Amino acid sequence: MLHKEFLSGNYRNTITSFFEEESNNISRANLPSLVGSLSFTGRIFEAEKLFFQNNSDVDLEERSACLFFLGLGHSRKSKYSKARLIFKENQKTLNINSTSLQKFYVYQGIAFYLFFIGKFELALKWTNKSFENAVASKNIYARSLATDLLGHVKLRLGEINLGIDSLKQAAELSRRLGNKSISESVEIAELQYRAQYGYSRDAIFKELLSKFANIKTEDSYSRAVVGLELARQLTLRGQYAHSEEVLDNISISIFSSENRRQEILLNLRFAENYYQLGRDSQAWNYLRSARRCLDFEADKSFEMQILGFEAKLFKDEKKAEIISQLLARTKSFNSVLNQNILKRQSLLAVETFNHEDLFHDFLVSLESELDPVKKIINSSYWSLLFKYIEVPRGKDCLYLDLERNLVIIFSEKKIDIPEGGLTPLDLKLLLNIVNGSCSKEELCKMVWGYEYDSYRHDMMIYTALSSLRKNLASASSWIETTEKGYAFSTERMLKIRDSLTPVADKSEISDERKFLLNLSSDLNLRQIKALSHLRKHEAIDVSEYKIIFKVSDITASRDLRALKEKGLVISIGKARAIKYILGGSHYEN
Repeated sequence: MLHKEFLSGNYRNTITSFFEEESNNISRANLPSLVGSLSFTGRIFEAEKLFFQNNSDVDLEERSACLFFLGLGHSRKSKYSKARLIFKENQKTLNINSTSLQKFYVYQGIAFYLFFIGKFELALKWTNKSFENAVASKNIYARSLATDLLGHVKLRLGEINLGIDSLKQAAELSRRLGNKSISESVEIAELQYRAQYGYSRDAIFKELLSKFANIKTEDSYSRAVVGLELARQLTLRGQYAHSEEVLDNISISIFSSENRRQEILLNLRFAENYYQLGRDSQAWNYLRSARRCLDFEADKSFEMQILGFEAKLFKDEKKAEIISQLLARTKSFNSVLNQNILKRQSLLAVETFNHEDLFHDFLVSLESELDPVKKIINSSYWSLLFKYIEVPRGKDCLYLDLERNLVIIFSEKKIDIPEGGLTPLDLKLLLNIVNGSCSKEELCKMVWGYEYDSYRHDMMIYTALSSLRKNLASASSWIETTEKGYAFSTERMLKIRDSLTPVADKSEISDERKFLLNLSSDLNLRQIKALSHLRKHEAIDVSEYKIIFKVSDITASRDLRALKEKGLVISIGKARAIKYILGGSHYEN
């Protein structure tokens, strides 16, 4: 009964059923199930006590199973030295009569420990031996564990597709066994890796959100795994407040589990969030906390992550010193993730990249991309925008890209990109407010060209402001109502394409803003873009207009004629040879 509950992944039920029995006598067959259940639920010291009090009559197969579970339990508690001793003791139980199942438990423990300390090549050797004996034993439970570890090792060695396939096979074996706990843990691991390596990014992100909200596993370790990867994805997507909420949610369970590795990752996730928000001192504090959790023998991968982060925070001589340490660690430890990071920074001299790491491929592709901003926006990895748009981290900023009719809102809570952008009227109203036209009288004159009449024009102004605030989405409150009328918050910045000026300093207005403020509010977006195009190019004709804006000949001709009638462009030539250039003051700018 207890063994069946254990194989089904009902670890708490296994423990409860035993302690509810009147006799509380432990049979040889049940001892591994009880030791495993206590180990997997974090009660490692109870598991150890139970084993040493009752192991005198168990056979070698059962003894090896118990030692394997104890080694796993101590590893999860970050007691690496203790785990290593247990796995070594287990190896000593092997003899010429050892069964395939006993060999599996011994080899699986050795492979697991080698994987855990980052010796992936050696781990693969022992994992293959473990897998062979699991198959020979015809034990589905053993096969599921061996296939699971094989997937993890292959993934760390860069065989990402093969690794993911192995995890899928392990999950299927666990389902056949009826073990929901293992199958869910394996599925979570697969989900984590696919997110980490950039596979099906939008679908995976939704899966992570759903899994975190609905996870039912008895194993708090798995919930923390999901939460840590979800927080990473949220930060990548510029959803900083949501990321911090997730991290706060899992913090207590991580600290109570005493799993130092998850604590390291927790601190690294907080550090990345604060770095993106421009709070370098807070990021540094979390990095120091992560470093204090390190076991320098077993946690080489995490030490390299911390060093890489420190290299982002420091400059000049300190940065050079950190990079030197990073490269020195690479000689004794390397994984596909670390290799790719070092290659992207030109710190590792190799000719080939691992192209199964799709996230890495994406980052590399940005360097040669003609329009990296567009590619980043389509990917949803919006935190990467800081590298290509000169907006200071930690500053609330409204970014306008007129050619794309794109609005990007950088704030402490998140990066937001409202759909649809701004209308020409929104744009002219916003720029007049930003540059000092704050009263109703001034707005009425500057935006619409009317002398203000409260009876006739108040509703027109209120409607236009309502539309502007709606289209600014999460930045709607940045348009403030004042005693004089309206103002753009002095605590925020406005950036139009490449010129960044504090909004509070209105003494200097860029040529680009002057140009935009002089445009008529009844122009359509194509016409505004065409005028911006003409500020950079000598002329435009109907054919070029048609190609740029994907419209018909009739629409292109009508738009250009309207600009000519308003005196914004002048025509040169006749018939089909007509070209349009900027006219009047716009040409002079």
